[in-house]
Amino acid sequence: MEKIDEGIYKLKINLPFRWTPELNIYIITGDEITLIDTGMGDPNSFRAISDALKGIRLELTDINKIINTHEHVEHFAGDENIKKASGANVSAHKKAANIIQNFNNYVSELFNTIKEAEIEPRMRAVAEGYLSFQAAISSTNVEKPLKEGDVVDLGSVILKAIHTPGHAPGHICLYDEERKILFSGDQVIGTGTPFVGYGITDMIVDRVANKLGMKKVEHGNMTDYLNSLERLLSLDMKIILPSHGPIITEPYKKIREDMERKLLREQMILKALESGEDTLDGLTRKAYGSYQLDYLLKGSTMAYIDRLLALGKIEKVERENQNYYKLR
Repeated sequence: MEKIDEGIYKLKINLPFRWTPELNIYIITGDEITLIDTGMGDPNSFRAISDALKGIRLELTDINKIINTHEHVEHFAGDENIKKASGANVSAHKKAANIIQNFNNYVSELFNTIKEAEIEPRMRAVAEGYLSFQAAISSTNVEKPLKEGDVVDLGSVILKAIHTPGHAPGHICLYDEERKILFSGDQVIGTGTPFVGYGITDMIVDRVANKLGMKKVEHGNMTDYLNSLERLLSLDMKIILPSHGPIITEPYKKIREDMERKLLREQMILKALESGEDTLDGLTRKAYGSYQLDYLLKGSTMAYIDRLLALGKIEKVERENQNYYKLR
């Protein structure tokens, strides 16, 4: 565990994902003992949190508050075990709270959707494997749903919630104005940029929602993500504490680099379309040069396509049950 500032500690725990193998949990001490995110809820993570607290002469029972930066499982799956041990209250953006509080029903609905969907066997197998993993995660009550500008008063530390959708609809950053510290969640990560787009289940639901008469899930949105980055540039920051990767000591440089990186990928897609119309698969290969983690890459490419369609830079043509994209 690493001490960041007086009363602020960073605990790094392992995750079972090859694309994000570690998570930073932040422990804030003082008048209200607070965790920012809780990990996967597995025994190793739970033990790591307990041991870290003991290292600063605290116990799990001392935790008063949990704040979830967003509704992706590695950020909230540990909530219920921590609550049972401590009685802590949970705060999250109201959109994230809706998922966190109803997660078991949410996963069950996705399972049912996939059963009804006409999709290729490999895509079905990947989605069902992912949902089987998620089915073991407990829903938990969120006592304080947050909105833009809400303040979480921890006594010695006051955090302002900044709604930063894009990576996830219910994503928030937490800003300590006095110390000029931003807890950025996955909006700004220590190395590279976060995934923005359609997850494997999002892609399936998006494909079959109209046919099954169901509401589409909200997925990652590239324009929202870029707008959220732009907003963060107006804050007075000394450091950024991300959920993944090392501490960011040059906040404005890193944010601008992230914006440039995403916009460069967008230009690669537009460049690829200069030679003629193409499909999602074709554009994914041209934009990333690889098909490793192909569903993730296709999900990311789809977010760029959505943005370019909304900006009127490209158009979609459906032919023989296949979508093609071309420059306008």
